[in-house]
Amino acid sequence: MTSLVHANTRPPFWTRLTSRRKIWVGDGSTDASLQASPDDNGIIVALASGKPTVPFTAYQTVDGRDTPQAFYFVATVTALEGHLSVGVATPARVRHGYQTRGLFYNGNLTNGAAALRTSVGPYVQTGSRVGILWESFVKDDESTRIRVVVYVNDVCVGLAFDVAAERDGVTYCPCLHVTGKATVRLEFPETVPTVRTRQSVPPPVASYVGEWQLAQALVGPELGELTLPTGMVIVAQITVPSPVDAGERDATRHACYRLSIKVANTLHATLQLTGDTLEAFDGVRLVGSVASTRMMGPPPMQALEQTLCQNLPTVTKMKLTTQGWLLSGPTMELHWVPHETTLQPVTAYL
Repeated sequence: MTSLVHANTRPPFWTRLTSRRKIWVGDGSTDASLQASPDDNGIIVALASGKPTVPFTAYQTVDGRDTPQAFYFVATVTALEGHLSVGVATPARVRHGYQTRGLFYNGNLTNGAAALRTSVGPYVQTGSRVGILWESFVKDDESTRIRVVVYVNDVCVGLAFDVAAERDGVTYCPCLHVTGKATVRLEFPETVPTVRTRQSVPPPVASYVGEWQLAQALVGPELGELTLPTGMVIVAQITVPSPVDAGERDATRHACYRLSIKVANTLHATLQLTGDTLEAFDGVRLVGSVASTRMMGPPPMQALEQTLCQNLPTVTKMKLTTQGWLLSGPTMELHWVPHETTLQPVTAYL
C-alpha cells in the first residue's frame, strides 16, 4: 500500500489553521460534554453525546475575517466508545442531534444524518488518523464549489465531496460528530498532501455488512474447487434489514442479514444467525428460499447461479477471516474478499 506524499511547502492560497486563539463550540445539546485543551502539537478534544443514540457535534471556529480558500488537518483518535465522524461543516449547520448537516467521513461518507456512500474505507476507530483536506474554488460561471479529500492512516481515500457551497463566502470549520464518547488530537501540519486520487484502500473486515467479491468456491460432498467464470467479478452485498441498526433482531432475537449475489442474475436470500458458535464460526441458516431475477446469461454464469441456488440452503456457518468472509456448509464453501470500488464523490448533502 502506497503512503501519501506531502509537499515541502504550502501553496500561497492555503491557510494553516492552528489551535491558538481558536474556540470549540458544541451544537447546543445540554446533556453533552465538550473539552478542548491546546498543546504544542495541536489540540486535544474530548466530547461525549448525552444520549447513547443521539449524536453530538462540535466544531473549531475559523476567523471569518480571513476566510481560507483551503485548509488541512489531521484527527488522531486516541479513545473511542461508540461512533465518530470527522469532517467539516458551516456553523449554521451544526445543530442538535441528527439535524446537523456537514461533510463527514466515518468509513462511510455521511452528512451527519444519513450515509451517502457506504464502505468507502476503513472505519474510524481508536488509533485511526483521519486527514481532511478542504478546498473552495470559483468556477468559470462564478459559482463556488467545495471539495473535500479524505486520508486515513496516511493513505488517500479519494475525493469524497464535490458540492456547491452553501453560499459565497460562507465559512467551513473542522468538525467532529460523535455518538458515544471520543478523545481526538487535532493537528494542523505545515505541509499538505500532494496525492489527491484514491489509493488502494481495502474495505474494512470488521462486519459481515458490506460488499464482497467471490475469490474461491468449493462445492460437492468432497468440496472440490469450482472454476469461476473467466473475466467476471461475482459480487455479494450484505445489508441489515430496516431499521438499519446493529441490534436488529427477529422474534427469536437473533440477527438477520439480507444477502444479494450478482452473477448474471441477482440472487436474494436472508441469512439468520442461530446463536451457536461452531469452532470460531457463527452458526447460520437460510430463512425461506433463494429468489432470483430471470435474465439469460452466458452458460458458465448460469451454471454458477444454479450451483449457488442449490447449495445456499445448506449453509450452516460463517465467519470473518483476515482475508474476508467465509460462508460454509456440507456441500459448499465460499471464500469472499472485500470488494474494492472506485469512489464517486458526493455532489449534494443538504
